[in-house]
Amino acid sequence: MLRPWQQYFVNRSLEELKEGKKVIAINSPTGSGKTLTALKIIESAIELGIAKKSLFAVRTVTQLLPPLRDVERFGLRLKAVPLIGKEKACPAGYAGVNLCPQCSWRDRVGEPPASWTEVFSWIESTIRSFKCPYVTLKELSKDADLVVLSYQYLSPDILPKLGTDLKEALIVVDEAHNLLKFVRERKFKLDRAIGLLSSYPKLFKSLNSTEGVKEVVEVMKTFSTTILSLINVLRRLKGFSVVERPLRVTNFFEVSTSEIKIIVEALERALPKLVLEAHPAADLAVQIRDVLEAFTLLESGHGAAYLEGDSLVIRELKPWISKYVNESKGLILLSGTLHSKQFLETVLSAEVVYLDLFDNEYLRNSYFNLFNPNNVMYLFITDYSSKYKLRNDPVMMERRKRIELACYRMVARSGGTCLMVYPSYSALSLAKPHLSELSERGEVNVIVSERGLGHKVLEAAKRGASLVAAVAGDQLTEGVELVDEGGSSIIRAVAVLGAPFPSPSPYLEDFSKAVSKGDWKKTLEKLYEEEMLVKVKQAVGRLVRSPSDSGVVILADTRFLNYKEVLAKWYPKRFLSSSELLEMVS
Repeated sequence: MLRPWQQYFVNRSLEELKEGKKVIAINSPTGSGKTLTALKIIESAIELGIAKKSLFAVRTVTQLLPPLRDVERFGLRLKAVPLIGKEKACPAGYAGVNLCPQCSWRDRVGEPPASWTEVFSWIESTIRSFKCPYVTLKELSKDADLVVLSYQYLSPDILPKLGTDLKEALIVVDEAHNLLKFVRERKFKLDRAIGLLSSYPKLFKSLNSTEGVKEVVEVMKTFSTTILSLINVLRRLKGFSVVERPLRVTNFFEVSTSEIKIIVEALERALPKLVLEAHPAADLAVQIRDVLEAFTLLESGHGAAYLEGDSLVIRELKPWISKYVNESKGLILLSGTLHSKQFLETVLSAEVVYLDLFDNEYLRNSYFNLFNPNNVMYLFITDYSSKYKLRNDPVMMERRKRIELACYRMVARSGGTCLMVYPSYSALSLAKPHLSELSERGEVNVIVSERGLGHKVLEAAKRGASLVAAVAGDQLTEGVELVDEGGSSIIRAVAVLGAPFPSPSPYLEDFSKAVSKGDWKKTLEKLYEEEMLVKVKQAVGRLVRSPSDSGVVILADTRFLNYKEVLAKWYPKRFLSSSELLEMVS
């Protein structure tokens, strides 16, 4: 059942877990079967008594299906259950307030389906039978060996409410290259927050005549001055104009986050009653709770606030996944584009057992017998850079246009799709005029991605030969597969037009200070580098999705030359100028 590298990962992981190691990182490329590998580790760990349960975390709800499908397909000895949020599984469809204790459906537990791969149709049929899918899933998950859930369930806001004994649980995190996104974040417009908080007196006056919430009203009145202080701070922030970069906000020391937390907890106690009784102030109470809750992330210095345009953003300074290192039996991190061992150890503050398929010659050769490295050619462009200071340079702009034209001609001649990846939306914006000119030629479908519209681009790209312009780190370059019905990639070339280093920001500085035990500036420098490499590897990973896939990778930025052994060590490569690239294609 298992290929050589999968068996190696299973055996090594079990050995390390037996010895008490807490973090195992498995870096294994496309098509290597990471999901099955993780499931076999879970199955064996439970049978050997290393763990009693496992939580398998995936990025999105739709990605719950592959692990569930593999459990059934390979006949694994695991009792698996998916856990799906109230947005999809609650008959009332209400996720903003915990209504379960008061809900009349709270004891209506249904029967599981014959196959969990039909979970979404099962949800609909369970509701039609007047049973609650959400309650059913929670009940079934209590006795399950394997609970498959989305990232949000691992958040410290939610996981404790599931009642899972983490001390006996193994936590598997798929697509763990998203590590830096595992932080709680709240964002809201300043005007909206000020408006809502200014309605605070109106709220407790409205609740004053409501039975059963008198204690909550008293708490709200007691801390009215705290709300006034918060409003004053937000009003002062409106006087700042942030253009170039986000601004760190440091004056929330004037506001007591512990008092805000008391108000939030009081509102939480009142909200179920207000919502169920359709109280006219229920929506206002929910919105005020949401704004105030954001400021609780600042408690004890665990988070920081930033002004981004006319919005305030509050983020945690450490990934919440790090808190589970010592609270669980262990973490297993899966990805084909993991950060380095050193960086993971810095961010997680823990020793990491790092297993990389390419570090073992026998495993590497076994993989290449299936995925021939000669099917992919790397072309490094030696005369172009997307450095911020050079983006408007006429010479660089002309070279970028040559690369774009070369990509266009490749698609026009060979068909398929070329994915052109820009370092940012601002860089893509500079390219749009030339992309419009190429589109007018009519030979190739030129598609420019927009924020949040990746699904539309995906549909358009499947209609024929296409030149798709996307941004590193967006929906099209991470997690989305452009494949045909047989599972083969329809992408024939990936061109990365510029090294996608993160934009400098005070948050990344604060993050580096929070996780670093030494020189935080070195940690910050490493963070920029590693995040850039992850984005490039993710984009390039769209090219090969099956053993029969082949194509070209164009890395257009002189800075990529410093990373050629990291990005293309085992693949054939050429170094040429933008003019030579265009001439070669022509």
